[in-house]
Amino acid sequence: KAVDMAVGDIESFLGLAHHTTYVSMCSYQTEKVPLPYRNATHNSAAGVIYEGLLPYLAPRNESHPFIDVFQLTRACHMDNCSYDGGHRSRYVNRWKAQLLLNTLCDVG
Repeated sequence: KAVDMAVGDIESFLGLAHHTTYVSMCSYQTEKVPLPYRNATHNSAAGVIYEGLLPYLAPRNESHPFIDVFQLTRACHMDNCSYDGGHRSRYVNRWKAQLLLNTLCDVG
């Protein structure tokens, strides 16, 4: 249900907006999230929502390019990828910024 609502909202937005870039949510390293916050913020269905939205967002669309940082952040398993499971270290954020710059150059 959450996926259907998100798809509807995104389709409505993309129908109104011109030349937008959609960047996916990041993946969480749940084991690093402090226990008091784990259930409240990171124990969600982020992966389920991401997988549900992927068929609608991933096909190449030059007016609305998609940058997938969920897979990028999920693939980073080194200890210094994230200090708290959600916020990323500087080099991971540079990696994400480089994806954005490359995408803007491709569609610009």
